Amino acid sequence: MNKPIHAGYANVILFLTSLILIVSLPSFPGSGDELFTITGNDQIKLGGGTILVETSELILLLMGIGVIVFVLINFDRLRSLPHMGTLLLAIFALLLSWIVTVLEGFFLSNFLNLVEHSLYALASLFAMVWAWFVYGKGCAR
Repeated sequence: MNKPIHAGYANVILFLTSLILIVSLPSFPGSGDELFTITGNDQIKLGGGTILVETSELILLLMGIGVIVFVLINFDRLRSLPHMGTLLLAIFALLLSWIVTVLEGFFLSNFLNLVEHSLYALASLFAMVWAWFVYGKGCAR
């Protein structure tokens, strides 16, 4: 039996996702002998320093995975939110964009940058549609 969930959970999810977008991690100098080093300009050099990944992008991905884990653990309760599928599409589009932005440090940087920003636009569209359905004209009061 599904317990009804308070609508505040959707606001918590949106808040956490928004917080992830603005978080960054300051850099710490590495010795160069590690598997990866964090340079002075917020980049992680992997291996011999040929691949650069922004520290904040990696932190965003890790925190985004945390939000997805929260959603999956509480999925039965979150299912009772109105139009939860649309909100999930927005969250998964954001997670996919964060995965793509880390991958662009490894290969196909120009193409994956285009995919990343397209996914941001798609996530924004899904979030807008969800908000319209829940708070706007799309929701019968």
